[in-house]
Amino acid sequence: MSYNPYTAPRTDVLPQGDMQSYNESIRRDHLSHEASCKGIGALYIISAIGLALASFGWLLIASDTSDMPDGAPELVVASIVVGLFAVIYLVTGLGLRKLKGKARIAAVVLCCIGLLGFPVGTILNGYFLYLLLSTKGKMVFSEEYKEIIAQTPHVKYRTPAWLWVLLAVLLGLLGLGIVMAFVS
Repeated sequence: MSYNPYTAPRTDVLPQGDMQSYNESIRRDHLSHEASCKGIGALYIISAIGLALASFGWLLIASDTSDMPDGAPELVVASIVVGLFAVIYLVTGLGLRKLKGKARIAAVVLCCIGLLGFPVGTILNGYFLYLLLSTKGKMVFSEEYKEIIAQTPHVKYRTPAWLWVLLAVLLGLLGLGIVMAFVS
């Protein structure tokens, strides 16, 4: 086939009706990735709550005046550092849930630190880095994608049933572990 210099130029402009279906197709293509990135945010929020509780507990232990151990000042400093990490995790998690670009950068930094937690931390944070830095991850955190979300509010992610079952089993095991810790 030969090139004809007299043909009309082609454009990527779509008619208005096709634009809606184009946005829906982009949203559906990225919906699973969007849900995964928001899931990382939820995990960061849960981690922030755990870190805040640990920080508060350490402060209570350090403030016990009946038995001042020699390491109480170090415990206070460690509590403050863990409390700061709790705030960082909370702000990052909330930002990820809202698909904010700055939260993505903070999450990448936290994931790089989390890679040091061999073997589970390395695997989880490696996967998180893939989600955040992949082509789909960049798209999900872009301003263009936020406009697509605004134009397609009817497109929703549906969590698979097996994931709800897995969550129920894990929460049951966690609850059983907490009960066993208090009983013994």
